[in-house]
Amino acid sequence: MGCSFTPLGLTIIQCLYLQPCGSRVGLLIPNLKLPNFCLLCLAFDPQVSVHFTLVGLQLNKQSTCVELVKFSSQTHSWAKFPVSTECDIKFHRKRPGVYFNGILHLLAAWKYIVAIDLEGMVCRRIEMPVTSSLIRNKFLGNSGGSLHYAVKGKREMRVWMLKDCERGEWVLKHSVVLEVMFDITAFHPDMDIVFLRVQTYSCLTI
Repeated sequence: MGCSFTPLGLTIIQCLYLQPCGSRVGLLIPNLKLPNFCLLCLAFDPQVSVHFTLVGLQLNKQSTCVELVKFSSQTHSWAKFPVSTECDIKFHRKRPGVYFNGILHLLAAWKYIVAIDLEGMVCRRIEMPVTSSLIRNKFLGNSGGSLHYAVKGKREMRVWMLKDCERGEWVLKHSVVLEVMFDITAFHPDMDIVFLRVQTYSCLTI
């Protein structure tokens, strides 16, 4: 079994099925014999349903399609879909996807966020307002029902909110100067709060 965690909880489950709102635990996820995933994410919104979806992504080097596989806790089965990206993209493996409103949002290379509709299997690019060459300086999250994007400099952090997904319109919400070295760890899902980790390994909120 292998698991990975973020500040908001479990994001990758390789062989255990966990009932999100109960105590059921069982070896119910069947193995999927495919090449190693480029990325594996959890799509789960407890405010909508107790069921979850595991999403695996594998780039196809021969075309602009992404091979997407889904495991549904409702059907207990895997399904495979080709998703056209319309361009050559590379996902950042070290950053988890952000799922809400049926859309999986992923940081891609260069200056884009990739949004995949898991029902319609439609993929589109959203250009970031600003970017950084270092992946550890970029962070995506859901706060208050909107996609947020944070980018840090040496002593500065800027937080943007996606105001219009269709037009890719961002609004700068915060620009903060901090006299400490820090990493961005999470957005609060309901409040206008960003959680940071400083060098002393304590937690700072702003």
